[in-house]
Amino acid sequence: MELLNAGLDRSTLHVLNVTCCTPKHPKKESDMQRAVMCCRPAFLHQLQSIPPETPTLALGKWSAFSLLQRKKTGKLRGFINWAFTLPRSGK
Repeated sequence: MELLNAGLDRSTLHVLNVTCCTPKHPKKESDMQRAVMCCRPAFLHQLQSIPPETPTLALGKWSAFSLLQRKKTGKLRGFINWAFTLPRSGK
């Protein structure tokens, strides 16, 4: 419903998960960091299959961490960050 309110149609979006699996509960910060870094190559490979002009929206702490490789992402909330450039294969 929130996507529709923002004028976005779910069928036009690419939704990816930053981790293929998550640590068991209780999740520790260090366990999540390891899971994100372990799954990062697969995540980047999935991102590379999306056309380069497609906007990327990182939802949540761990997706921002995976894309930007910054442990502290709280100050990014509410801002557009143009710093990330996806490494493209063959370029």
